[in-house]
Amino acid sequence: MKLKLISIAVLALASMSAAQAVVYTNYPTPAGATGSVLAPIGTTMGQIFTLDSAQQLTDWSFFGRDGRSGSVNFAVAAWDGTKAVGPALYSQTLNYISTSPHWFGASNINTNLVAGSYVAYVTSADTFSKYELYTSSSNGGLAGYLSNTGTTADPLAPGRTWYSAVPGNTYSNLAYSATFTAAAVPEPESYGLMLAGLGAIAFVVRRRSAKQGEQSLA
Repeated sequence: MKLKLISIAVLALASMSAAQAVVYTNYPTPAGATGSVLAPIGTTMGQIFTLDSAQQLTDWSFFGRDGRSGSVNFAVAAWDGTKAVGPALYSQTLNYISTSPHWFGASNINTNLVAGSYVAYVTSADTFSKYELYTSSSNGGLAGYLSNTGTTADPLAPGRTWYSAVPGNTYSNLAYSATFTAAAVPEPESYGLMLAGLGAIAFVVRRRSAKQGEQSLA
């Protein structure tokens, strides 16, 4: 009985702080395309986004339109307002398939991000000449915009220049889908009720233990 009561209390407390998934996207269907950008070999294309509070990034995908099959390097890095700042907070090599259209991205990223600005980006490898990504005039709910390096150099190199699209135009954002989880913050009253409940459970457990001790002595 004691273990059961404790388990119930733990589960109740966990449910109060359970993570809630939020999905942001500016491209729910291929029919919503507003344009696309072609990235030559080695070029980095990224989507800047801003978080108002600490969250955990779990999944991120871009929408590819065309190109040649090959590898692209996907990464997430901090953004200082003009460029990406290294080191990358997350990176993974992805397969880009030359079919049109298709989502491609990373899942189970599980990277904690504090409030601030970031850039999620892809860089083509040297094994194929180009990749093409759909764009959107909407930022999908995350304040941000499209940016690219326009060069084959390391996108995180100090002093690297990033070029940004004009906000609000057809090509101002890359088409993306991103999932974040944020821990729900219980109200102070909820904590009070939980503590009161734990106290009551402790009282019951002590009382049962005392009775069992008296019966053993009898």
